[in-house]
Amino acid sequence: MQHDVDLLENGHVMFFDNRGNFGNYGYTRIIELDENLNRIIWSYDGSQEQRKFDNHFFGEQERLDNENTLIVSPYEGRIFEISPAKEIVWDYYTPLVKKIEGKDHTSAITHTKRIDKQYIKFGLE
Repeated sequence: MQHDVDLLENGHVMFFDNRGNFGNYGYTRIIELDENLNRIIWSYDGSQEQRKFDNHFFGEQERLDNENTLIVSPYEGRIFEISPAKEIVWDYYTPLVKKIEGKDHTSAITHTKRIDKQYIKFGLE
């Protein structure tokens, strides 16, 4: 279930893999692959300290100019940014929850774009 394939400036390919990881921290992972070497160069699959990364559908990632990676995990209603060392820079969970037939359902987030604060203007002009 790989998708959201991006060609990176370094010539590697990065993609979202929903169900290809059978590790300790969930089934989902982000993979950076060097196609010439046919080798995974970098990956993220969560950690015990950070929590599981287990997304059942959709999802996307984007390598940012600062070399961090922005990740959207729709099933969790989560957007987060991680460093190349796999440290969470910031983490957001949607507070929107709807009760359906007595069960809580988190609103899915399917797409996001990081905007540098230099481009945000506050107030009226």
